[in-house]
Amino acid sequence: APTTALTGSARDEYDLAYGYILTGDYGLAEESFRDWLPSFPSDPQAADAQFWLGESHLQQGEYREAASAFLALYNSAPDSQKGPDALLRLGTSLSALGEQNTACSTFAEIGRKYPNAPESLMSRVRDACEP
Repeated sequence: APTTALTGSARDEYDLAYGYILTGDYGLAEESFRDWLPSFPSDPQAADAQFWLGESHLQQGEYREAASAFLALYNSAPDSQKGPDALLRLGTSLSALGEQNTACSTFAEIGRKYPNAPESLMSRVRDACEP
């Protein structure tokens, strides 16, 4: 059940939740996106909201929850603009959990699934699993 009542439009509520990301209040961001997603599951920003939910968990050191959120985004919207970033952050979360082999496999998937991903992202991927 939502912990806060959503009273605005999907865009207004998303902007409010994203504002918490921008100010570094990841606890409120997590709560807000967790409430937003079931309220607006078909909204065009749902994939972005799922990404920011994962990021809020990651920034709080909640690596298993972050991995679950990023994996959920990848599974539900792999072709979204956040797809490559979701895999990168999934790998980061797995690495933080000590699952280095799985993390490196996840990073490798970025190059296979998103051959046109930005070089800045691919550079981070290469650096993450070099011996």
